[in-house]
Amino acid sequence: MKTKLLLTALCLGASLSAPAMAVENPLYIGLTAGKMMVDLDGLDDANSTGILMGYRFTDELAVEGGFTKSSSADITAPGANGTWDIDTITVFMAYRTPGDVYFKGKIGVINRDISYSTSNGVLTTSDAGSESGGSLGVGGGVKFSKTGALELEYSLVDGHVNYLSLGVNFRF
Repeated sequence: MKTKLLLTALCLGASLSAPAMAVENPLYIGLTAGKMMVDLDGLDDANSTGILMGYRFTDELAVEGGFTKSSSADITAPGANGTWDIDTITVFMAYRTPGDVYFKGKIGVINRDISYSTSNGVLTTSDAGSESGGSLGVGGGVKFSKTGALELEYSLVDGHVNYLSLGVNFRF
């Protein structure tokens, strides 16, 4: 009997405190701009822009979905030149430390759509491919108002591409 009363009291206490712990404005959107940095010889870094949407479960924990699109970047290889680009779709669990200046860590999945076109002056070769995998990211941010924040992030896109971005987020 005492165990049932204790469990009932704990459940009631947890349910009454949940609204007080809820985030005031859980939805947010953001815009990002940065560089898709490549560590392969002959491929230039690509400029990229993106949009993200997030839902905060608490002030620290959120889920984020995003899309980035890069500009075409140059490929310069012996005997061939061309361009490449990359688009990404991501879903991350993100953690931000408390405070107006904070650190951010995120883990999730990414879908990469990479395309390229090269020519040696006689033949032109084009290809595109899409693959998914895990991704990690770290960064930091500064809240500049009750509803806005500026964030700098570094994310792993794949084994040869990383995304360094500056973004702004706004809560509804």
